[in-house]
Parts: sequence; C-alpha cells; structure tokens
Amino acid sequence: DPAPAGLCFSPGEARERLPQLDFAATLSAMLGEPMPFANVGRVAPELWALRHGGLSALGANGAACTALKRALAENVAQVHRYLASYAERAGPLAGGMDLPRLDQLHAAA
Repeated sequence: DPAPAGLCFSPGEARERLPQLDFAATLSAMLGEPMPFANVGRVAPELWALRHGGLSALGANGAACTALKRALAENVAQVHRYLASYAERAGPLAGGMDLPRLDQLHAAA
C-alpha cells in the first residue's frame, strides 16, 4: 500500500510484535552501524518513528523520512549482498527464488 499523503510510510505497516531479525536490522540502522552480514531482517519504520518523535516526524519531506529511506536502501542492499553470497556458495536459493530476478528488482529499486 502506498503511504498516505505527507507520510513516509503507511501506518498500516506497524506491527504489534517485532521479529528478532528486524530488531537487529533496525537497531543497527538507528545506531548508524553496519547491519550484521547474515541478517535478513528489515528496518522497522514504526521503531524509526518512535526514535524520531512519532509519526508526525516522518513527514514525506522531513529529515527523519530521508534518513529512513536511506536506512531502508542500505537494508535492501545488505540483504541482496547476503543472498548473492549465499547463492554463490550454496547453489540455487531455497524456495525457488530466482537470483537473476532479484538482481533486476534490486537494480530497479
């Protein structure tokens, strides 16, 4: 779902529970540290909003939104690097994931 006008992300994305994988990715991004290489979690926008003063701080043109978008882009790049490395060493990805297709999606993002 697209974000409502004026917001950086859709509040409908907020979750009551946060998987450990997402916590590691989010905490790393919030601290400005590299994400753990084998982590395939995602930066949680709802925690990012809390750190920056709530949803109102994530206006579509605000600094917090720009930083969140940068963190999400770094998150995607890190997961892509991990999947490429895994596929190189272990062969085809589980579940029939198509690495060339993931490469196309990553390049287009």
